[in-house]
Amino acid sequence: MYYNQNICTPRGTFPASYLTRCRNLGYDYNPSEFKKILKPRVDIWEDKEHINFLFDLPGMTREEIKVSVNNDRVLTVEGNKTGPENSDSSKILKKERAFGDFTRSFELPENVDTEKISARLENGVLTLQLIKVKPSEKAINIS
Repeated sequence: MYYNQNICTPRGTFPASYLTRCRNLGYDYNPSEFKKILKPRVDIWEDKEHINFLFDLPGMTREEIKVSVNNDRVLTVEGNKTGPENSDSSKILKKERAFGDFTRSFELPENVDTEKISARLENGVLTLQLIKVKPSEKAINIS
């Protein structure tokens, strides 16, 4: 099920007007299918020598995050953000933060050296720096 998390992110019980708004937007209400999607925000920019990624991952540790690049030049950042434990005697009054598994993937251009990616986690921000390389030219013989 796909839905716009900015318009309709059902969680728990909601007023009838909210559910009607969701239905009018084409979303079915089935509580077992709804979950808040954790999609860390990312900024990407480049300069002459690098492509840089900054991911907001507050409260996460290095052990909870995995960064990889596959043979198809796809950079993937994934992890699991755990939430606070709630006791049986507590009652959640409002829950806006998202927890759980997440995956963000980005196709890398040919001019990036996938063997030399640096990663740093500091103050809840994961910084990835990718080094640009000069594209190699291959001479083609004409017969």
